[in-house]
Amino acid sequence: MNELLYVCALAVQRFLGNESCNTPQYPFDHMLRVRRFASKALLGEGGPSSVFVTGHASPVSLTELFKGKKVLLVGFVGAFTQICQNQFPQYKARAADFKAKGLDGVYAVSVNDPVVLKAFADSMGINDEVSFIADFNGDLVKHLGKSIDLSAKALGLRSTRFAALVDDGKITKEVVEEQPGMLSKTSAESVLADFFPQ
Repeated sequence: MNELLYVCALAVQRFLGNESCNTPQYPFDHMLRVRRFASKALLGEGGPSSVFVTGHASPVSLTELFKGKKVLLVGFVGAFTQICQNQFPQYKARAADFKAKGLDGVYAVSVNDPVVLKAFADSMGINDEVSFIADFNGDLVKHLGKSIDLSAKALGLRSTRFAALVDDGKITKEVVEEQPGMLSKTSAESVLADFFPQ
């Protein structure tokens, strides 16, 4: 009960623009940063049946990627953008830590074509530490409710920046950056701390 009261009080404080109550003595702050909800289906009606993934010569079914597995899915705006180029070397460096948390893999999705994402992964020296999903027409991010219109930036339809824990094809936890140009909640360090609190 005390935990619930604290979370409610902290939410009100944040709504009012006052986060003075957010001190290290309260261990429940991650509850506001990580969304937990009735499992959202990644697989099934409305979404694409298969996607292009780095390391695979032909499309891979979503069932093959996610069924019976526990993985991290990271959405990002686009290959070779500055923030994204800073984001994924972190995931490469912490690959062993994610594996130690019981994950079967880390996947990253963006609205790019497979050739560009392969070049993007190669440019960062990333092999199987992160597998990149080419959602070339945006069907997957639209299915997840994570698409964003960045036409004003000459980027068109893109994925917003998010991270989601996928367990047996269902999203059980997620964080979404307030702005796609931010990298705070979805950095490797933050995801490890928020999704897998000690």
